[in-house]
Amino acid sequence: MSILVYKDDACTQAIKTPQKFTVVTPSQVFTLTKMTGAEMGHLYKYNGTTHIKLIVGTDYTLSGNIITLAVALPTNNVLIAVPNDRLNLNFGGVFGATKTSTVPVVFKRETQFMYDTLMLTSENLDNTPFVQTYVDTAFDFTANQSMTNSANQSVVGTKCTSSVGGQLTGLTINALEGYALVLNNTYIGIIIANDVSSILVNNVGFVHVGNAVDDLSIFSIGTLLFALDVNGTVPNSGDFKPAITLPNLDDSKNTVKVWVKDTVVIPEVATNYPNMAFKLTGIEYLA
Repeated sequence: MSILVYKDDACTQAIKTPQKFTVVTPSQVFTLTKMTGAEMGHLYKYNGTTHIKLIVGTDYTLSGNIITLAVALPTNNVLIAVPNDRLNLNFGGVFGATKTSTVPVVFKRETQFMYDTLMLTSENLDNTPFVQTYVDTAFDFTANQSMTNSANQSVVGTKCTSSVGGQLTGLTINALEGYALVLNNTYIGIIIANDVSSILVNNVGFVHVGNAVDDLSIFSIGTLLFALDVNGTVPNSGDFKPAITLPNLDDSKNTVKVWVKDTVVIPEVATNYPNMAFKLTGIEYLA
């Protein structure tokens, strides 16, 4: 990867990426590729309910970049390797309190590469990611429409259809609830309901007349929210979104600063949640 991530404006404190492992059949041996063994700080197993911190020498051994578990990872579990140089969101407070934490990150390109069509989202490493992309199809968005969601409630938003080309067909009713929707690399909103041929997004007033070159993406997200830095201070709450478009990184702009935010309810026992990561997609060019 040629876009590096830092904790500071001077780009001296690098952030490394966690690595998630899933298996088709129970497995004991895993190879680190996003960090070296020396750079790994912690190893967690997620069993679908709880994150279990594994102990080196007891639960696993580490030789170079090779992790060997004492007991094979079952197919319904996830292994998460967390680097030493990571981004932490820290939450403190009394049990049951709702707390928010916000930190800045800086994305910097290496000078031999340029980037456009950059989209920043978050990913829940506990879940199997979902993405569905439609390319070069007209999508119409009509404001102030209603639909029934999975809880049998009537909800109001903007309805997306694809009358020209008809790619939105055969959808499982309300199976897309909670996923993010992006049109032409711009975040539109969260899907709150869908029927077999249309999707309702929680952006009530959005309107778009489809054209033949529209691109539509529907994908799963984590809980992290993002906002572009404007003047070095934390942006207003309303500016934070689960997916944002970043400016191009090229000869005129080497870095972009983003604020990252999350909110949790303080648990009864102090807990680490190594399950949220941000995901950056885009198109890379040689400079």
